Amino acid sequence: MNKTALVLGAGVAGCSSAILLRQRGYHVELIERQQFPRFSIGESISPAAVAVLNRLGIDIQQLDQLFPRKLGAQVRYGGERATFSAANGTSNRQWPAHSYNVERERFDAMLLEKAVRMGVVVDMPAQARSFRPERNEVDVESAKRIRTIAYELLVDATGFYSPLVEQLGLRRFAEENRSVALFAHYEGDLNYGDVSLLHLTAFIRPPSQWIWVIPLSDKKVSIGLIDRSRQLDKNGFLHALKSHPAISNLLGNTQPSFVQGRMVNDYSAQRYCGNNYFFVGDSAFFVDPIFSSGVTAAFRSAEFLVDEVLPQSSDIARMHHYNRFMDDYYRAIKRQVDLYYEAIKHPIMVRGTLRWWNLLEKDPLPRRLQDWGNGAFNEHQFLLGLWSSGGRRLGRLLTSLGI
Repeated sequence: MNKTALVLGAGVAGCSSAILLRQRGYHVELIERQQFPRFSIGESISPAAVAVLNRLGIDIQQLDQLFPRKLGAQVRYGGERATFSAANGTSNRQWPAHSYNVERERFDAMLLEKAVRMGVVVDMPAQARSFRPERNEVDVESAKRIRTIAYELLVDATGFYSPLVEQLGLRRFAEENRSVALFAHYEGDLNYGDVSLLHLTAFIRPPSQWIWVIPLSDKKVSIGLIDRSRQLDKNGFLHALKSHPAISNLLGNTQPSFVQGRMVNDYSAQRYCGNNYFFVGDSAFFVDPIFSSGVTAAFRSAEFLVDEVLPQSSDIARMHHYNRFMDDYYRAIKRQVDLYYEAIKHPIMVRGTLRWWNLLEKDPLPRRLQDWGNGAFNEHQFLLGLWSSGGRRLGRLLTSLGI
């Protein structure tokens, strides 16, 4: 008899978990609290994520029909710019030399449709209301009725608002890493002359801000601003876009179809699993989006759970293996994010890094850093640890010197 799995949340982490479990022969029920299609942020994915999509049965031809290719990222500050090309990594994994920018309404719906075709049972809209982990039960409310579902495996992919994480009191915030995020979509006659249509572009605004530009098509773009000083509001955001020469030229007279804002706070769960339940994706942790790590982490946590953890011989071994992997993964991403925010306090570090990259981008160290940017967040950790530690120390020295 097939094992039963209950997956909460039909975003990237939830759908990929459901599909992978079905591939392993599980009977899977998927609970989603919102009706699809629905908007979500996180519109830039990595080559590592594309490789997982291929494994889920979604091939490059299908992706090419739906979404524009992304060849890498450009980082710009003043007159300086550097291009981080996905093709320059050293990883011997079978990853494509490109990735995609995606509209999450269509992207998540594509994953959900694949899960349904695989035989996943979907209840939507429905919401988990209370958990009894000691009995492997959860109460789910849908269509004005509440039913109790018994499970052998529970995968929580409900993101920041995970009711199980809240019920167990496991949320752990990195209070020093709090930001305001404001973002918008613009659609119409865009001028990509000085902004690449084939790359995500990050415009650095020292000492605490950066702007992302994610082309969703030649007629549609996603733009957002992260502010670590937490001083920015909607009017300040729109003024920042209009006053930036390259972005103002890109947008011309187009107007935003919406503007949203939210607080962004790095967090992780104090533990990532328990007896027969596991947190994946944003339920497990969230880190500032500068490296577009969120979607890749969602895929990778689901993949690691199904491939490496569930086959373990005992509950204790499964929990130990998953907790260790997820904590290492979270810390690896957070360490580089912390370095980035230390660096942008100092224009001299920003200029120096961009010039160094342009000069040596195909040398061994930059190519290993490109592996990291391609989604290999748990590779080259000794080297990256030295890189981030040295960078943060240099930043503190510059601060002490008033530079």
